Amino acid sequence: MKKILNLIIAGGIAAVFIPSNRGLSQTASTDSYAEGVSLLKAKQYTAALPLLEAAVEKNPNAASYYNLGYCQVSLGKLKEADLNFYRSDKLHSNPDLARYADNLFDHLPADGRQWVLEGWLDPPDFSAAVSAVSEPQADYKWKCKSLAGQKLDFAQLKGKTVFLNFWATWCGPCVAEMPGLDRLCQKMKDEPIAFLFVSREDHKTVKKFIDEKKFSMPVYLLNGEPPDAFSLNQGIPSTFVISAKGQVVFKSVGSVKWDDPKCVEFLKKVVKQEAL
Repeated sequence: MKKILNLIIAGGIAAVFIPSNRGLSQTASTDSYAEGVSLLKAKQYTAALPLLEAAVEKNPNAASYYNLGYCQVSLGKLKEADLNFYRSDKLHSNPDLARYADNLFDHLPADGRQWVLEGWLDPPDFSAAVSAVSEPQADYKWKCKSLAGQKLDFAQLKGKTVFLNFWATWCGPCVAEMPGLDRLCQKMKDEPIAFLFVSREDHKTVKKFIDEKKFSMPVYLLNGEPPDAFSLNQGIPSTFVISAKGQVVFKSVGSVKWDDPKCVEFLKKVVKQEAL
């Protein structure tokens, strides 16, 4: 059974549909969850919300995410609902729900869409990434330029821990992770780490993007391809962490949650040259 909701969105009112949660296990993990579902069915959304939020914390599954999202969209909490619908679909594929979530996402304001994208990210799996890379040697024979026009010879960074990220303004996954990267830079500002965020786009495009987003991260421009040691064959965003010994101790392709405490802990270990 589908429910029609009139949602106030930018530009007017749109009729949207919440797909059925048929097929999801509705087994209640706690009495409070069962009460929350009952209140939801009775359209007592405000009373149901804290109970459903608690249920997701204790037992996150497709059904609990779906019910929480249903409650949130009924209360006008659209970005929160959208994220929980995506989480539900990830755990139990529901094409109707995925289409609904995409439609809802498209009607969110820009900051709401960014919030959903960030909420979808997971911290990187450092142990798997390190073993996969097998710590190859970095290549210091290349140069780039800062947005201010200052040339940087990568060889100047020998002996330092380096966090190197390749990105582009047109890359959705890159844009999704950049607020977290900016926050990571702030968290690590007192650590001896060189951060480089490198784009191969033109100066005007990159500067406009950085200024509009009000990012403070150190951005650089590169003409052409980076060295083979930093190959982008798997796509962007691509991130490399280089130890002071010149070894690539971590590589990641795809967007992740960079300001997670696990990232800070990992980078501090690299700086101290501790076992990873």
